[in-house]
Amino acid sequence: MINLPQGNKRLKETKGNRHNKRFSLVDETVLSQIVSVRRMETQNSVGSALDSGERTRENHKPGGSTIDKLVGISFGLLCVIQSSLNVYMWLQVDENSNKSKNSSTCNFTSVSADDIRGVLLERDQILREKEQLNQFIDQLLQEKDKLLEENSQLNRDKNQLLQEKDKLLEENSRLNQALLNLPSCSPEWKRFRSSCYHISSFESTWEDAKQNCERHGAHLVIISDDAEKDFVGSYGHAVHFWIGLKYQWNYVSSMWTSKWVDGSQLCYNNFRETSSFSSSTPWNSGYACVYQSATWYIWYTAECSKNYYWMCEKELKVLA
Repeated sequence: MINLPQGNKRLKETKGNRHNKRFSLVDETVLSQIVSVRRMETQNSVGSALDSGERTRENHKPGGSTIDKLVGISFGLLCVIQSSLNVYMWLQVDENSNKSKNSSTCNFTSVSADDIRGVLLERDQILREKEQLNQFIDQLLQEKDKLLEENSQLNRDKNQLLQEKDKLLEENSRLNQALLNLPSCSPEWKRFRSSCYHISSFESTWEDAKQNCERHGAHLVIISDDAEKDFVGSYGHAVHFWIGLKYQWNYVSSMWTSKWVDGSQLCYNNFRETSSFSSSTPWNSGYACVYQSATWYIWYTAECSKNYYWMCEKELKVLA
């Protein structure tokens, strides 16, 4: 423990001595004043005895000197009491003032070394927590900047997607308008996408079927994907029918070459087997024509002189 100034006891003794001295002064003062009053009373009584004849003659009122004495004695006692009270009050005020001074200058608080070390440790802990909070705040600010950058990129992507959406909506509107402007198919013809299809009611050779379609402003069906293959297969009423694909034997390269009736190359095919084209010897005519089977809608080759049903296709044109 830290030792404080050991002057309290001396201060208390000094205060007690001063207090006793002050009360001794009060007693001496009061006694001196009482003695003075007694002397005055004695002098007054003597003077009164000497002058009693004259005062009796001058004051024809009996008992007048006694009243004056009583008044004088009472006034003297009041003065003594007042003086005593004044001295006492002054002593009390001075004592309180000294107490406040001593308490402000000599009232030390004992603080241990452990308490000081504890305060220093708490201060260091608070400083470390403050540093950690500052680092955490810096990390949050970095994450905030990263999120703002990502948000900006997302906004740019959003704007780009909105522009693409507007283009797609515009294109869809144009296509819908084009579909509305497409003419309808003729009776006995069936529409799929932007084309009309018609299945024959009798069988014929591939060449006769081609000419029949051309007379109606159409051509033998050209199949470009599975969806169209399934459509013409379901529309074919479970019969084999010619399609617009034809093979020709090339005597120079000894290979088969294929073309659709519109001159385009074969890109989509639905052949299950190609054994007919593995032979190095062509058929008598040097041509092979293709039909779609009613079973699983598979394509097969056959001599073009054989008779099968056929299907015509006619593209619709947008009205001006």
